[in-house]
Amino acid sequence: MKHIGFIFLPLIFVLFILNAEASAQSTYLNLYSQPGDDFGGRPNPNGKAFNYVESDGTWQLFCSDADHDGHADKITMRFFPTNDRSVAYWLITVGTGRTGSNLAPGYYDMAGEFGSPSFYVTRGFACSRSLANFTILESKIDESNPVFPRVISFAVRFTFLCDGIGPAGLTGIFSYNSTAPEIYIGPLILAESPYLPDLPVNVPYSRRLGMLGGVPPYTFQLINSLLPPGMSLNSEGLLEGTPTIVGDYWLDVFVKDVVYFPESNTHRSSFRVFFKVVEPPPPSPLGIATTTVANASKGQSYNFQLAAEGGRSPFDWTLAAGKLPEGLSITSDGIISGIAKTDGVFNFTVQVSDSFAQQARQDFSLKVVEPPSITKVKYKAKKGKLDISGEEFHQTAKLFIDGSEVIPKSQDATSLSVKKLFLTSGAHTIKVLNPDGGNATTALQVK
Repeated sequence: MKHIGFIFLPLIFVLFILNAEASAQSTYLNLYSQPGDDFGGRPNPNGKAFNYVESDGTWQLFCSDADHDGHADKITMRFFPTNDRSVAYWLITVGTGRTGSNLAPGYYDMAGEFGSPSFYVTRGFACSRSLANFTILESKIDESNPVFPRVISFAVRFTFLCDGIGPAGLTGIFSYNSTAPEIYIGPLILAESPYLPDLPVNVPYSRRLGMLGGVPPYTFQLINSLLPPGMSLNSEGLLEGTPTIVGDYWLDVFVKDVVYFPESNTHRSSFRVFFKVVEPPPPSPLGIATTTVANASKGQSYNFQLAAEGGRSPFDWTLAAGKLPEGLSITSDGIISGIAKTDGVFNFTVQVSDSFAQQARQDFSLKVVEPPSITKVKYKAKKGKLDISGEEFHQTAKLFIDGSEVIPKSQDATSLSVKKLFLTSGAHTIKVLNPDGGNATTALQVK
């Protein structure tokens, strides 16, 4: 059984990242030949990189319609480098014909079988059997001339195994006048520092481990670990749970990608991740952010949320002094709710406590008002006239229809009148709101 070594690769050692500050339109070929792969030359213990930009040679690009459906589905690229004597030329073909995809962006897989999708790369020698998968990142084809379609821009990322399924292969990205984003094309590695940020004890935590390289999706397996009780790592790389004990912890992880082969090192990775569970720092002083509470209307539902500031949750709210209007109460979550049965002004004090046993108090005054009432609504559709009758309308009361304010033509303590108001057929909501917060609502059905 082969021993699995653990690799610690911080991001500063990721050598094959495309330059994000390159020009908006860029042409390049970046390849990474794994150790033992034919393209890098044997013996090849360290792997070999081939990186070319537009000025490094001559580029030729052709596209064709392999399945004769009127859409280009095959691209052939030939590149003749001028400053690389180890390579006479590179040839890459990408085909999606007979799939109906017509070079559309997306992931494609081929198992060396006859047919499509198809992918091939060579620099002068042939493979007896090849295996590949590729992702088209960008594809813009001018098909105005169906006989000679023209490539405007194209980018493809790929993994290519020559002469079977391993043990090594070639990964790369080819870009032609493309704006495709930067992509790492080296071996599968951890995309972040193996030292995770400290985790506060007794606080829920969730973090997905990021990977670079290979072909996603990735599968994660926990080989060995010292994890705090309540935490786990799933097959998608999600580290989650609520750590309950302070200390130093670690986990050994094995990752494979979608084209993993036991004989190949490129599509698998092993690493150790470290983190600490620590006591959280002391909280800031606890206070109450709410300074006033909204008025309540007698006989109507009331709901108001108090808010704390500083401290550390969970918070516990109680009535410390005074009394609330009959019918209202306060919950431990700081919600004052219910239906007030009497009007008047009520003074009371609330107290909030946090998980550090800090306390804060605040005095409040809650006014319960007598709400207006709507006794009759009459609407004349042809004239667009709305008449509302009721009681306790304030002279500056506001009228809302379906949530939008409407300015009355006239109003007094018992009526409001609106002219040139044309409502659609169906149900409408009428609301009268007094300045003190008292309100009345009714429904109007228009035929």
